[in-house]
Amino acid sequence: MKIAEKIFKIITFIVLGVSLIYIVISIINFIALGNEFYTFEQFYSSISEYSGIHKFMLAFLAAYLGLSRLRLSSASHEKTLSQLKLTEEEIFRKRETETKNETLKKCEYYLTEIQVQFKTLVQNDNYSGIPVEWSRLEKISRNSLEINYNSTFKKLQIAEVNLKGESLITLYKLEAFSTVFLKGELDLDLGKKVIGEVYTKQISYLFGLIAFYRLEDNDRIFENIIELYEKWK
Repeated sequence: MKIAEKIFKIITFIVLGVSLIYIVISIINFIALGNEFYTFEQFYSSISEYSGIHKFMLAFLAAYLGLSRLRLSSASHEKTLSQLKLTEEEIFRKRETETKNETLKKCEYYLTEIQVQFKTLVQNDNYSGIPVEWSRLEKISRNSLEINYNSTFKKLQIAEVNLKGESLITLYKLEAFSTVFLKGELDLDLGKKVIGEVYTKQISYLFGLIAFYRLEDNDRIFENIIELYEKWK
């Protein structure tokens, strides 16, 4: 478009120059008539002799102006698109940074408050002697726990009065934490790199306890804990 505009510009100036020359010639011819009184009709007749070149000049000038406006409009459009792209990239970078920072905050929260709660729970006298591996647990449910780990199930039943408050607080905190990671705008991959190994190891210790509180086979209590475990293991 710039090349076409330059060509039109050069031709327009050439035509404009030629047109001005013919206007001067027209005036000279008019004066050369030698009439004592000059009339408008005579002057117009002299000028109109070269009207073709004037019209040609005007046509080129109009084309040049139109092309210039088109180029300016195109340049303005490209500038606007470029600004929008920069704005989108800036928003994306800002959002990415905010997501990263928020993810790291949640990881820090897990490694401090929740992990302390977990250690307090597993070191509780009521919890001692309970398995840390649950390979025979076919399904995370009370029924499966009772069938495959009957002695543990009976121990949890006896200790339920003393254990229930502390164990449920820990599990509900873990459920809330897992829900935020799964449903919120956090970086799952970054979370996995930072605390994935610790989280999955500790959650695997709690399978029996979660199963104990799932009264029915289709009970989905603490389901987000299990879902996040599956994603990070």
